[in-house]
Amino acid sequence: MPPKPLTTLKAGFITIACLGVAALGGAAAGAVAELTREPTAAELKTAARAEQALRWRTWTAGRIFPTELRNVDGDPLAGLVGIAPAASCATGLNAAAYEVATSLGCRRVLRATYADPTRTRLVTLGVVVLKDEAGAAAFGLADGAVTAGPQPVAFPATDAALFGAKAVQKTAYNHVGRYAVLAAEGYADGRPEIKPGDAIESGLADDAAYDLVERLSQNIPPCEVKAVIAC
Repeated sequence: MPPKPLTTLKAGFITIACLGVAALGGAAAGAVAELTREPTAAELKTAARAEQALRWRTWTAGRIFPTELRNVDGDPLAGLVGIAPAASCATGLNAAAYEVATSLGCRRVLRATYADPTRTRLVTLGVVVLKDEAGAAAFGLADGAVTAGPQPVAFPATDAALFGAKAVQKTAYNHVGRYAVLAAEGYADGRPEIKPGDAIESGLADDAAYDLVERLSQNIPPCEVKAVIAC
């Protein structure tokens, strides 16, 4: 069979080339559309959860622990005494809390101590960073959770100078996202744990944990946070 004319071969090549360019152009247009479109509601929800899970790394200590805590009515609850360096789970938690937290994938503990307006009662708040949200939610139902709390943090030459583990009168728990928020409350004079009938009846520990949970629950546009890549 005689070979096809050269002009026919060229025409066929040009047709194939044009189809290839068209295919590439369509793929490029699709990629541009994918990169420039607005995120879906599901993607925003995923990004928001990712942003919240990273707050213990991306937020400063002062942003996590405000200078003042407030109760549910917006009244002053306690003022910041000091913020401790991030601690391991073994260092930052009492024995009961450590046992529960390690079983749920404890990563780190952030702590700060506050004093009530009378400067007579103290509370150390502990943000326990757990493996996932399920662990934080399960923390309060675990055996030993009733007495679980952070190791109190004392700060020399402050109202919290005498605050130690033996001075804890009451503990509290709350949670948000992957964080279990624990509180340990006691007297500023360092008095040891007293009989249950004479224990502290204030809501300082519970209200402090709740206020911190509200802070960690803040709704922030996740796509504005550089660390979030889900947007």
